[in-house]
Amino acid sequence: AEKERLRLEKEKELARLRVTQERVQDWLAERDALRAKRNQEAAEREWRRQELEKARKKAELEQQLRQERLEQVAQKEEYVAMQLEQDRQEFQRVLRAQQEQLEREKLQWEQRQLRQRAHAQYLRRQIQELQQQRQRQREALIEEGRQQQQEARQRSQRLAHFGQQKLQEL
Repeated sequence: AEKERLRLEKEKELARLRVTQERVQDWLAERDALRAKRNQEAAEREWRRQELEKARKKAELEQQLRQERLEQVAQKEEYVAMQLEQDRQEFQRVLRAQQEQLEREKLQWEQRQLRQRAHAQYLRRQIQELQQQRQRQREALIEEGRQQQQEARQRSQRLAHFGQQKLQEL
């Protein structure tokens, strides 16, 4: 009976040790599982953090690209506006130059016209003066011819008168 009791106690002790060992193993397994779970969660957190960091960097990069594109568009618009302003100023300069050239040509044409009119008027005046001078010369010749005829008549009359006087005296 004593042997049996010892054997039973041993078995109980063994069973208790097994239970304790199983508990320790379960506890260790739970601890390992908990550690593995924590490691898994930490790894997942790290993965999510990395993914969030990647997404943040990607968003920043996209934002930066958008900003750079907007700046490029603004610069291009500014360049185009500046080019348009330069083209407008060049067009205005060319237009002014053409208008000034047209004004100069118009002024030269008007001056030429005035000179031509003045020259034509001068020529007409000279022709008129020449005609008047010829007319006066003709009139003077006619007058001179009349005076000569009158003088000749007067001489003839005087001669005739003298001739008659002489005849009467004789």
